[in-house]
Amino acid sequence: MSSTQYILAANQSLRWYDYKRGSKYACCRGNTKLVVLFLLFSYALECSSLNVEFAGKLGKRTRFQERDIAQLVLNLNMVGSPHFSGNSNVPTSCALNNDTLLEQVSLVEKDRKDVALSSIHLAILFAVFRLERKSEHCDELFMEKADAYLEAVRIIQQRRCWSVQVAALLSRCELERTRKRRVERACAQSELICNLMDGVDDKVNILTRFLSILASGLDPFWIARCVHAETLQSLGCTSEALLLYEKLEMWDCVVNCFKKLGQLEKAEALIHRLVSDRPNDSMLVCLLGDITMEVTYYEEAIRMSNDRNARARKSLGNLLLLRSHFESAYGHLRRSLELQPIQLGVWFNAGYCAWKMERYSDAVTCFHRCQLPKQQSCY
Repeated sequence: MSSTQYILAANQSLRWYDYKRGSKYACCRGNTKLVVLFLLFSYALECSSLNVEFAGKLGKRTRFQERDIAQLVLNLNMVGSPHFSGNSNVPTSCALNNDTLLEQVSLVEKDRKDVALSSIHLAILFAVFRLERKSEHCDELFMEKADAYLEAVRIIQQRRCWSVQVAALLSRCELERTRKRRVERACAQSELICNLMDGVDDKVNILTRFLSILASGLDPFWIARCVHAETLQSLGCTSEALLLYEKLEMWDCVVNCFKKLGQLEKAEALIHRLVSDRPNDSMLVCLLGDITMEVTYYEEAIRMSNDRNARARKSLGNLLLLRSHFESAYGHLRRSLELQPIQLGVWFNAGYCAWKMERYSDAVTCFHRCQLPKQQSCY
């Protein structure tokens, strides 16, 4: 198999497989799927003659640093690196324009020459980054690793392929939307990507966009719009985010935006109109319960779904918990957990209800389940 075939197989495995389990845990529990996933990426790197490893170098990250400190960098070596010309028909990377952070880490000892990579090499390197991102906790250390992948080795700066460029920029937006010094760039960049995907101010031929699109792992257009809407919310632009969520028909997010704007009557009118069009949709009835805080809507949703709607049971249990009806709340929360066990907040609330009812053995069981995922998976 070629490196392209390996990376295509790895990307599909990464998209559909439960990647939240750690590799060590997977090996000791006989979880061969994740082992195969790691092997696919290893084979892709090997076939492409790429050697990737992290290292530390002295440098500065902010404009006001007076001394150089260790910075995380990614050393990249390739056997035989021919020159590849850049492609100007790719989306532009928005500048950071921050008064404190530098655009890029300034290293004391710079590499003698940058390694020129082809589009498939960049796709492989970006896929390795995606694997680490989906299997690690997004903390400050990982943000430095992300900078090393996307900026230091210049996945974005090499401007080689439209699909890889957009995928890398979109991933950077997702990481930066919660960081106060980078969120403005994330907003501008995600808006630019959404416009390009809609064909606004983009003269790139549609066939050019398709080059290496499967190898790049590029997400569909609605993911880009979700990222843009979430970034707008981070900046407090709730009204603009509301319009995007309405276009995407993400009614949960629409209701949350109306709540933040203090316009619950508009949310209720909208959901009533949707219920009239889809009278058998129990999730819409749940949303009415979230808006009005009335028990009858949740009970109706439970009846409509033949008691298979975990969301309805959870919301009803949480509402009764707020009203200090601990026994009834506990029953609804436990039923929700029977339908969908992976709900940490629901396990905690059920444990609290059991503790208030002095059913300490049940409380211990629930609180213990809150801790199990930390032992069974990476994060």
